[in-house]
Amino acid sequence: MISANQRIQTGDPVTVREWDTILAQDLGNPRAFHELHDWALSDEGRRVLEAGLGKIRVLNHAGVIMTKSGFVLEVLPKTEDGADYESSRKILLNMLSRSGMLPSFGGGSAPTDIAALPLNEGLVELFLDALVSLVKRGLSSIYIAQEEHLPCIRGRIDFSEFARKNRQRSMVPCRFD
Repeated sequence: MISANQRIQTGDPVTVREWDTILAQDLGNPRAFHELHDWALSDEGRRVLEAGLGKIRVLNHAGVIMTKSGFVLEVLPKTEDGADYESSRKILLNMLSRSGMLPSFGGGSAPTDIAALPLNEGLVELFLDALVSLVKRGLSSIYIAQEEHLPCIRGRIDFSEFARKNRQRSMVPCRFD
């Protein structure tokens, strides 16, 4: 059950644990509750949420649910020791990295700055970090430079060759990767 002091303004994620029950008044946003309730009644949503009269129960799934209106529900794993939300986020991020769904964190634990973020923002940051390192490391090294005379421009025009020995006016000397 969400405590009354956890009512969140629109745009901020609401954080719950597995098996928690969400009441309509707990969210402070009736539209978000109705969207979650409707999704829980769908075929896909039944595997994650259980809808009841005026309540929604989170089943045994952890992750992020975002509705069409932009409402974000974070579902963190339930732990035996009742760890705080930041520790639970670290546990979830570690589980995802060990499963291969996220990049590995070198030492095995999630960085504190990422675990302190809302889960959806942390996942986006991890994805962008992995994307930047991939682009910096490997994409440019797999390209092979080529030079050809083509009927249309592709890449860069080799103007020195074009001015010197352009016998065929219909073909353009190009350099491309």
